[in-house]
Amino acid sequence: MTHLILSFPQWDADLLVYLNSKNADWLDPLMVLVSNHWFWAFICFCIVALMLYKRRRDAYPAIIFLLIGMGVTNGLNNVLKLIFARPRPCVALDGTINVLEDCGRAYSFFSAHSSTSFFLAVFALLYFRNKYFSVIVLVWASVVAYSRLYVGKHYPLDVIVGTVFGIILAYMTFWSYRKYIASKQNTDDLEDE
Repeated sequence: MTHLILSFPQWDADLLVYLNSKNADWLDPLMVLVSNHWFWAFICFCIVALMLYKRRRDAYPAIIFLLIGMGVTNGLNNVLKLIFARPRPCVALDGTINVLEDCGRAYSFFSAHSSTSFFLAVFALLYFRNKYFSVIVLVWASVVAYSRLYVGKHYPLDVIVGTVFGIILAYMTFWSYRKYIASKQNTDDLEDE
């Protein structure tokens, strides 16, 4: 596969070095936990369970759209990582930053944790439309995004682009879901006549 060669700005690496240096021993385990895929899966499970509990009638289509959207978000992210092929900071800045996780073999640009977390958070807040729930899921997604800098796996630009990507895809997926629900209701109304 041909890699797209981009020159990423130096301020991106400099900002990571600065932010990553602001660590605390007591915070390290929390940031590693928040970055863990199983923790993310647990949050996703809780949101899906809440969707089933709160809105039985339209929960199943919403969950299907949510899962398909997350799959698309993650799939596109992985393809774009191969195209951009930006080395992770734990490789490129080895010895300069604190690295709390195994560096892995995947590329850095852009953060799948950030894109999928913000996708999940924004889709869920659009679905539930509750200000307290919205604050909680947005704080959770923001902590996940920041944790990627903290553990040394991503640059700030990786996290910013991942966040924007996840938000845009969440809005597009939720719009598709609403269009589906509207067309289903129109079909049901025609059948009732």
